Amino acid sequence: MTGLTRGQLLDRTARGGAAIALGSGLLAVTDASPASAAIGPADVPVVTLALASELLGVEFATQTLAAKRFDVAETRELTRARFNDNQHYDALAKVLTAAGLTPGTADDFDFTFPAKGFATRASAARLGAQLETTFLGIYLGGVASLQDAGTRSLFSRLAASQAQHLGFYSAIAYGKSIGMSFPVPLSVEDGSAALDPFIS
Repeated sequence: MTGLTRGQLLDRTARGGAAIALGSGLLAVTDASPASAAIGPADVPVVTLALASELLGVEFATQTLAAKRFDVAETRELTRARFNDNQHYDALAKVLTAAGLTPGTADDFDFTFPAKGFATRASAARLGAQLETTFLGIYLGGVASLQDAGTRSLFSRLAASQAQHLGFYSAIAYGKSIGMSFPVPLSVEDGSAALDPFIS
């Protein structure tokens, strides 16, 4: 299945027409999130890429749960991770809405995973660790590049959550939940390329 170009990804995750209408009010991203002025055009690609990663994360968790490879305790943790990702999506969708855009949904994408990605407990966990490493990198890249301070704050909090997810999968796949001292931030281009095999 052919992957998306960067432009196609952005078009599906933030549909706003030819002109982006920028809001001027403040937006409470979630009840626990800092208020943020609407993002400008330079921040839109960063937020839309993060939103796509959350949709992918929800789909991965859903398929992993359906495969029933994890034990009872792990299944509870995975269910919580999916809940986190849904909340992340909602927060990012509000940021895009404040910028006059219509956030994309799961119906805008086809998600593709390796044929044997869910064959065993270990393979599912390795795939989860691979995806979460990418998601964490996207958020760290956003913290470094976003112009809007409120959205940078949101991204830092989402990065912390994704790091917990990464630790969960890593503990199952590799027997250790603590990894890199300095996780690698990803640019929009590198993050989009990393998601390309999974989203079309």
